[in-house]
Amino acid sequence: MQNDAENALIQWFKKNHEQLPWRLEPLSKKRSAYVVWISEIMLQQTQVASVKAHFLRWIQKFPNITELAKAKESTILKFWQGLGYYSRAKNILKTAKIIQEKYNEKFPETRQELEVLPGIGSYTAGAILSLAFHQNEAILDGNLIRIFSRFYALDFLPENAEQKKIYWNKAKSWAANKYAFLKNEALMELGRNICKVKNPKCDQCPLRPHCVSFLQNKIESRPPKKIKLYTPWYGVIFIAKSKDQKFLISEGSSFFLKNQKTFPHFSSSPSRAKGIPAEVDKWLQGAEIKTFRYGANIEHSITRYKIFMQTLFLEIKNNAPKTTHWISEKELFDLPSSLCKKVLQALEISPSKN
Repeated sequence: MQNDAENALIQWFKKNHEQLPWRLEPLSKKRSAYVVWISEIMLQQTQVASVKAHFLRWIQKFPNITELAKAKESTILKFWQGLGYYSRAKNILKTAKIIQEKYNEKFPETRQELEVLPGIGSYTAGAILSLAFHQNEAILDGNLIRIFSRFYALDFLPENAEQKKIYWNKAKSWAANKYAFLKNEALMELGRNICKVKNPKCDQCPLRPHCVSFLQNKIESRPPKKIKLYTPWYGVIFIAKSKDQKFLISEGSSFFLKNQKTFPHFSSSPSRAKGIPAEVDKWLQGAEIKTFRYGANIEHSITRYKIFMQTLFLEIKNNAPKTTHWISEKELFDLPSSLCKKVLQALEISPSKN
């Protein structure tokens, strides 16, 4: 059954694969490990359509490990802007430096070496070994979990060690024979475009004749839904502008935006504040407030947090104190965090025309 399904999958993929900037033609060509690495990290938690333009800009700016390893973190974050989950970009820079220094700019070719590098887990390691080096290495992501759950009628998710082992064994069985690199990528594409979470296109699926869930008419019930639990966070986030046109920045003080530059924020009750919260004084260090106004409330999700914030704009009579972090207007609009952009929009702040 599985051999027939594998052959059908490969033929489907050869005929129907997408044209992607990180994919080579013909499909049998080995790719650069660097290209596989960057594209796979970008594709984590991000849709393919959103990644294409970001990938092309990135490769133009950082075409190889040499150029990437010498870049500043601020530049890396700027080119990552719009992809979110900025720890991914920081780990890319860390790994680039390690590969440059320890491996003479060549990617290691074993799981053991790859999986200890920052930001490279079992899935990414498998993708690099499979797609770049054509090793018979397995991969397992959300797309493959969904396919395997439906294909083999697995009524559980890989949430504990035993369940993970079952799913990984299925993945390894698909990667065990010739053309593992084609099957791995075909499975990923099948999950994105055909065997989707909602409204799967079973009539176009090459695995349909062998899919147990299709034969049982249970496609919609597999895999079982995972309940997402978010921790709510309520607070105030503010922009303070000094007399000399500088803007106050918080760096490394947020528990959900670690080591990132963002606007000062603090927790508060869900009810809307009317005056200036006392916590603001801790940030302004006694600077006298000239004017203030509240903007629209914003919602934002970061990892397991669902964030509800009031936005506040302050003008102070003093020049920017040297004891805290203040940036120019240009730097203000270059901040990489999507949260910062929401705050600027909520407060209707745009770049000056001067």
